[in-house]
Amino acid sequence: MKTPKHLWIVGILYLLWSAMGVMDFIMTHTNNQAWLEGFPEELIAFYQGFPIWVDVIWCISISGGLIGALLVLMRKSLAVPVLLLATIAYVLATAHNYGIAAGFEIAGGTGTLIFTAAIFVVSLGMYFYAKAMRAAGVLR
Repeated sequence: MKTPKHLWIVGILYLLWSAMGVMDFIMTHTNNQAWLEGFPEELIAFYQGFPIWVDVIWCISISGGLIGALLVLMRKSLAVPVLLLATIAYVLATAHNYGIAAGFEIAGGTGTLIFTAAIFVVSLGMYFYAKAMRAAGVLR
């Protein structure tokens, strides 16, 4: 089956989206001052104070998204479970940040909730897109 043009568009856009998440993770964990410059001190302390299990699931979420995007672009059906795992990891990290920890009080505001929801919707949408491409025989 010929690769549909929309696969390249969706795959590349999601790859770029995921790369931004990977960059944020790396810059936050390496304490890059230029990256963290505009962040309030309490927010930086919040992110850097995560328990190791939260850092691990955050890493699984963002790296899973990046790997999933690459797998979609390579037309591999393995993209489907990888993107599902990335989405589940994101939900778990978000549950910690806003359910267990005081993330909403620290990050605060409607904008934070909207961005968090947008990340979830995009991640879930990419999972369902990959699933549909696998069902159509595009991903093998």
